[in-house]
Amino acid sequence: MNASIFIARRIRENKEKSFSSTVVKIAVTSIAIAIAVLIIAFAILQGFKDNIQNKLFSFSGHIQVNKLDDNESYVENPVPVRSFIEGNKSLNKEISHIQAYATKAGLLKTEEEVTGVLLKVLTTMLTAIKSSRI
Repeated sequence: MNASIFIARRIRENKEKSFSSTVVKIAVTSIAIAIAVLIIAFAILQGFKDNIQNKLFSFSGHIQVNKLDDNESYVENPVPVRSFIEGNKSLNKEISHIQAYATKAGLLKTEEEVTGVLLKVLTTMLTAIKSSRI
């Protein structure tokens, strides 16, 4: 028989009130509590991660298609509305919606400070703005 297994069984199965059996019980209990706390912590963190991810995707979408250029400003070159993706939307069943948008960078200035903003406008908002001006 293996010596380490023999010693471990002898300490664990000791029916008397010895110091080593008390230490083993405390150690096993503390490890069980620590594992339970870790499982709860990971579950809570996963919930927070999912919540933050849902909020981000509700703001900007899972995929954004932009025209490729070396422009390093916030102003993006427009992608044609009748693009390849919109024309082939029926080929991919996972695409549920395509939404065009426009962005415009600007500055908000008060008497004390200046703040940069990036305005994002959806095409449905643009049609509402154009029709209200007429």
